[in-house]
Amino acid sequence: MDCFICCTSTGKTDSDITNELFLNRRTFDYPIIKLSQAYGCACSNTYAHNKCLLDIKKCPTCRKVVVKPNLYVQTRYDHVFSWLFNKIKTRPYLISNIKTYTVIIVIVSFGLFFAIEKNIIKLNPSLKTHIGLGLLLFVQLCGGIIFLMQDYFAKYWLYDEKKNIIRSI
Repeated sequence: MDCFICCTSTGKTDSDITNELFLNRRTFDYPIIKLSQAYGCACSNTYAHNKCLLDIKKCPTCRKVVVKPNLYVQTRYDHVFSWLFNKIKTRPYLISNIKTYTVIIVIVSFGLFFAIEKNIIKLNPSLKTHIGLGLLLFVQLCGGIIFLMQDYFAKYWLYDEKKNIIRSI
């Protein structure tokens, strides 16, 4: 199903598509919502991306005026991480704090890995291998969480990192 406004199914810009191709990093598509859900009108067969409707206060088809369109799309992540997301919705600055703390954890993990590898921390050789692999997997998991959360918040919550605001909620 294509967006009524941008006529694409993903909503990605040319730069998003280029980054996916060259960086080999898959990102979320922008969610498509019904105009009836966003504006509370009777336009039931018309769909658009939440980012395409961001600053539009009137329904594009029937011209019903609303103060703020309902652009929030609830996903399974909202149910799984509800305890965290409810805190983040009230305090959006926590998104940048999570990224900062995750980067610190990754740096400390690399430091531990280096210390184990250079025998600064003396361990049994088999334990050394297991801990080293565990640290590498942990670093990869932390990096994946940063990219996943950043993309999710930017596309589903329309999080503006420069202004530190969530625009869809």
